[in-house]
Amino acid sequence: MGLLTSISEGFVRLTSDAEPQDVYAGLIHYQCFGGGFDGWSIVVFNDCNQWDYISSIQAPGGALVSYEQLNGMPQVLSHTPSADMAWLRYGIPGYLRFREEVWGGFKGERSETMHDKFVREETQRAILDSKLVALVDAVRAVPEGEDPAFSEDVKTALQSWHQYAAPMFAHSLDLMTR
Repeated sequence: MGLLTSISEGFVRLTSDAEPQDVYAGLIHYQCFGGGFDGWSIVVFNDCNQWDYISSIQAPGGALVSYEQLNGMPQVLSHTPSADMAWLRYGIPGYLRFREEVWGGFKGERSETMHDKFVREETQRAILDSKLVALVDAVRAVPEGEDPAFSEDVKTALQSWHQYAAPMFAHSLDLMTR
C-alpha cells in the first residue's frame, strides 16, 4: 500500500508545525506516523486553502523525491484528494474557506486566523469611524462665528481620534514604503 493511499485510508496520520489553513497559499510540511511510514515527510502546496499538488516526499533516511521527479510519476501527479479528504487528512479547508476548528494534526499554538484578523480590523475601523463621527459632531456643535480650534469638545474629540488613528496610519505608511 503506497503512502498516499495509506494517508487517504487513515492508516498514516499526518502532523504539521503550521496550522494548514493559516498558510493559505504556500508549502505545508507534514510528518507521517503509522502504517509503516513513520519518519516520512510530505510537502503539499496549498493554493488559496485548496489542495494543489505534492511538492516533495522524503524518506526517513533522507532520500528526497522532488516535484520534478514526481512529475514523472502519473499516479502521484494525479493524486488530488476530495475537499472533504483534504480537510480530514491534511487540514486544508477548501477553496477560499476558513474553518473555526483547528485541524487535529496541528502541533502548535494557533496564531491569529484570517477570520480573526478580519474581525479585528473591522472592529478597529468601526472604532475609528465612531471617533471621527464624534469629532465632526463636536465641530458642528461649535456656535456659529466661534473658532472650532478653541473648543474644548473639539480638542478632546480630535485628541481621541488622533491617539487611536495615528498608530494605524503609521503602520499603513510603513507598509506602503517598504
